[in-house]
Amino acid sequence: MFVNMRLQTKYALAVASIGLLIMSCIGIFWTVNENLAESKESEQMIDSENRQSQKSLDYQQAQLKVKNSLEIAEAAAELKAEKKEKRDRVNEVKLAAEQAEKQREAQVIAKANLEVTIRDFLGNEGSKVGIVFYDLSTGTMISINGDKKFTAASTIKLPLAMIIYDKVSTGARKETDTLKFSEKSREGGTGILQGKDLSSPIKISTLVEDCIKYSDNIAANMLITSMDFNQFKNEEDGKLGITTNHAANEITAFGAFNALKKLNDGANQGNKGYITIINLMKQTIFNDRISNNISNSIVAHKIGNYESNVHDIGIIYTKNPYILTVYTNGLRNPNATISGISDIIYAQQSGT
Repeated sequence: MFVNMRLQTKYALAVASIGLLIMSCIGIFWTVNENLAESKESEQMIDSENRQSQKSLDYQQAQLKVKNSLEIAEAAAELKAEKKEKRDRVNEVKLAAEQAEKQREAQVIAKANLEVTIRDFLGNEGSKVGIVFYDLSTGTMISINGDKKFTAASTIKLPLAMIIYDKVSTGARKETDTLKFSEKSREGGTGILQGKDLSSPIKISTLVEDCIKYSDNIAANMLITSMDFNQFKNEEDGKLGITTNHAANEITAFGAFNALKKLNDGANQGNKGYITIINLMKQTIFNDRISNNISNSIVAHKIGNYESNVHDIGIIYTKNPYILTVYTNGLRNPNATISGISDIIYAQQSGT
């Protein structure tokens, strides 16, 4: 019996050992399975993360491609726009050049036609005149005997007035300065001082006004004798842009043009004295030549008469302003001739 009990005990221990072994194996199995499951789950998570990362990377790459495509497209569009802008600029310059060339051609034709018309109008008396026409907008010029010398007569009072106001602008003189009359300044002819009491001094500004508005000879002489004569004549040459015979009071149509151009340019630059002179020229009482058929308000001019020399010079402020100087000597009807020349040019410049 004792033997049986020992056997039973050994059997029980063996069974227990086997059970423990089986349990251990089962535990190991479950542990291994759990580890495998966790490892698999971890791998799946990593794989999922990798896939997400790849998707994100793919998305970013796709976005980058789109961005690059847009930038390339924008760059191409900008390049295209730049090329178009350059072409447009080239075309604009080309068009402007073509238009300028057409305008020059039109001006040349108009100038030629105008000169032919004037010469036809003068007929066989063309050699007795000196004419300069100058378009202040285009610079177009017509000169017919522009360098021919004439006795200036009272047209010389224009550069005289400019010289006086030059001295006022530099402070060498004042408009309110006065001059006393002396008998050496007395002269007949045009003006308003011949019949006046000249015992009182006269302001410089009044003498200039009398010179320009009324072509007063006494006023001009008083202004001239208040200066050194040779200095005055040199300054006069400077205004005319020519060298004159100081003893002969000579002038040319081109010289008078130079003076008028300087007068107009100075007035445009704000020279108050020159503005005053232009306004006085518009108020002259002599209107039987350049301004015969034109409103006095747009014609700033100065006439001159000496024996058979009959002249008129001025700036005509139409929509296309211009300078016109006309000198004549020995014409049958000088006033009508000057008026006719003026009408021909005015019609073209005003578009009438």
